[in-house]
Amino acid sequence: MNRYSNSTGESAITHYEIGEDFIILKDNNKRLVEYSAESNTLDQIIHMKSLAQKGSGLTRYIVKNKIKAEGFNPDNKSSLYNILKSAFSIK
Repeated sequence: MNRYSNSTGESAITHYEIGEDFIILKDNNKRLVEYSAESNTLDQIIHMKSLAQKGSGLTRYIVKNKIKAEGFNPDNKSSLYNILKSAFSIK
């Protein structure tokens, strides 16, 4: 995962991973949250990717635009969430 630079120092986001039509964020509690074009518009996801790479404004954008997070099923061992959780040793 890429480190989110958090230029204001106010964000709980610490890392991000970008896919073709999704972005996964990790917060300072080590929770992973996925946002995808399945629940939001592709333009919104593209804008979130840009903000993540810039390192500023991502949390504000998510809240202001009511971006919907994907749910994770912790029992699905092949889910992207569990694959990343295992790869990054997240408890």
